[in-house]
Amino acid sequence: MNPGHLRRTVSTSAAVLATAGVLVGAATPAFAEAVGRAGGAGMGFGEILLVYFGAPVALFLLLTVLALAPSARRRPRYRPGRPFDGEPVWFAGPDDVDSAVRGAKPADQDRGGARGSW
Repeated sequence: MNPGHLRRTVSTSAAVLATAGVLVGAATPAFAEAVGRAGGAGMGFGEILLVYFGAPVALFLLLTVLALAPSARRRPRYRPGRPFDGEPVWFAGPDDVDSAVRGAKPADQDRGGARGSW
């Protein structure tokens, strides 16, 4: 495991644990006994855990997986000094490259800039 992957794993784990801690802290009042409660059966301990802890954690984990999934499937990136094994790509180029190169005219050397206007 390379150091960058390890660092990312540790920081992601820390974020998950911190969020779980915040959710448990926010759900703590739900465990308090209601005084003067109107009749009714009330919620059991398992239901309280499921509603106030389980559902938010499940939602958070789902969103985390959806956010991290595209980068987990990514191919290794090119690093300088390593051989490049990717296919060459000509973006927005002509369909027939050879005829476009043969038919190219020399550029106007008197002008410059991005639009060639200065």
